[in-house]
Amino acid sequence: MLREIDKKVLLLSPAYLKQKQYWIDKLSGNITRTEFFSHYKTNDRPQKPLDKMEKLFPAGLFNRLAALCKHSHLSIYITLLAGIKSLIYRCTDNPDIIVISPVNKKNGHNWGLNDFLLIRDEIHGDMSFKQVLLTVRQSVLEAHENRDFPLGNVLDHLAEGGETRGIKTFSSIGCGLETIHEPLDVEATGAALWFSFSREADRLKAVLRYDPGEYEKDFTPRLLDHLIALLEGCVQNIDIKISRILFLGDEEKNKLVHEFNRTGAGYPKGKTICRLFAEQVEKGPHRTALVFKDSQVTYSRLNREANRLAGILQRKGVRPNRIVGVMMERSHEMVIAMLSILKAGGAYLPIDPDNPGKRVNFFLEDAGVPLLVTTSHVARKHPHIYSSVIQSPGVKVFRAASRPYIKDLDRLPIPDRSLVDYERYNRYIGLTLCKNSISLQATRGCPFKCAYCHKIWPKKHVYRSAGNIFDEVRLYYDMGVRRFAFVDDVFNLNEANGREFFQLLIDNQLKVQLFFPAGLRGDLLTKSYIDLMVRAGTVNIGVALETASSRLQKLIGKNLNLERLRENLEYLCREYPHVISELFIMHGFPTET
Repeated sequence: MLREIDKKVLLLSPAYLKQKQYWIDKLSGNITRTEFFSHYKTNDRPQKPLDKMEKLFPAGLFNRLAALCKHSHLSIYITLLAGIKSLIYRCTDNPDIIVISPVNKKNGHNWGLNDFLLIRDEIHGDMSFKQVLLTVRQSVLEAHENRDFPLGNVLDHLAEGGETRGIKTFSSIGCGLETIHEPLDVEATGAALWFSFSREADRLKAVLRYDPGEYEKDFTPRLLDHLIALLEGCVQNIDIKISRILFLGDEEKNKLVHEFNRTGAGYPKGKTICRLFAEQVEKGPHRTALVFKDSQVTYSRLNREANRLAGILQRKGVRPNRIVGVMMERSHEMVIAMLSILKAGGAYLPIDPDNPGKRVNFFLEDAGVPLLVTTSHVARKHPHIYSSVIQSPGVKVFRAASRPYIKDLDRLPIPDRSLVDYERYNRYIGLTLCKNSISLQATRGCPFKCAYCHKIWPKKHVYRSAGNIFDEVRLYYDMGVRRFAFVDDVFNLNEANGREFFQLLIDNQLKVQLFFPAGLRGDLLTKSYIDLMVRAGTVNIGVALETASSRLQKLIGKNLNLERLRENLEYLCREYPHVISELFIMHGFPTET
């Protein structure tokens, strides 16, 4: 064992610092925990002692697997790990897969600061199994090359950066091969599923240890059957696409396709569900219709609440052949929502709120769902949903009177954009050429008539104060945002306000990049003002010319000073060639030049 002082000296050596950086890079960024969907609610539930089940792989499969791997134990392990990762992807649709792996200590390296490593790979359905094999092989080799730096120190470092991380944050699944890995205290890893493989004569034995608090007993043999079927297909054809691998057995496939759909039963002809329900309401309005936990709902109340929501749905356009999503936790409200959709004439699509966001979006898009009935609690868990959201029953809808034009923009709350996963979606967010940025608006209204907006914007131009704009920039700056695009021209129609804002950025030493891609009035700029904008971080200025025709300039109410515009552009290009300069002309009008 290393003494503590020797350990500290060792960790500061160049070789160990290089390993530390490897793990920081490998484990940083947005991570979706790798797991098979649990059968139980597991919030704040302590892990139970692991149960286990064993299964022998077919002899033919092991022989083909060994031949493919040239009887290398490490290659066999990598192939098994690639198979497990492919199965995880097919079952969860999560491409970012991390599996816990023991350290290989049977190669003469019998000491170290880690008992296990995290093997992270990105897998997609269009990859072949051969590509997955090569990807996993590279990750395993790199992880073992950097196996000596303690993962605990890496997790502490990530926590200092605001990322609270533990092993359970990354994965609940582990995999080991006894011929190359020392025995490991599996429960100490926090894994809820652990695949352990060993050789018995000419067979491969799998021991699957599992947390009975997360998975039902009959799940584990099915999971191993799926893994065996997947490996059979991949070993026979390593060029097969991951998305094309078949791993369901004939019995399970028959149950899913045929038995589960054999739902024939006697039913009163000519009566709909809503009609049958209405008859029950008439027979006993005060009888109990729903029981959930300690509360009950009568037929009368259920009918009243369902009718109320059905009216809202119909006003939202629900009619026959229209599908409405229902994403709610088990409750009275869930039944009310389903019944109200039927009363409105539509069909409901139930969606489990515990599904990953990508899977929820797939359901909505694939079924063409225009409306989603949910609760505010569930909606907060899925901020990515773009469908119309209708709150649970009991909410009364009022039509508000017309509001006066907002004149004090500083009183409006600053949007909370912390819910947006910019690290994942920033390449899709932007304004014109400015990507990976946040767009800000500093005014409302427009005094000109140069575009469609003049028909819908009020003619009164209202400004946010420099301090208010700075507060919003500072808020997002503290979240890590450095690029900001402004959609309007407060910065030259109100020069004093603009100067104050730029000076605040300079005085507070905010290292930002500012973009003005929507077009400024170039003839109102001055050389000193351009200097100040660039000092504050401006890297892009779009100058709006619209037209060189004096007649059209008068028509749109701008009356640009073209000579001043030319002088400012020449100064900008000459003094600040690194600033991206653009010149806009009007769309839809002849330029007459």
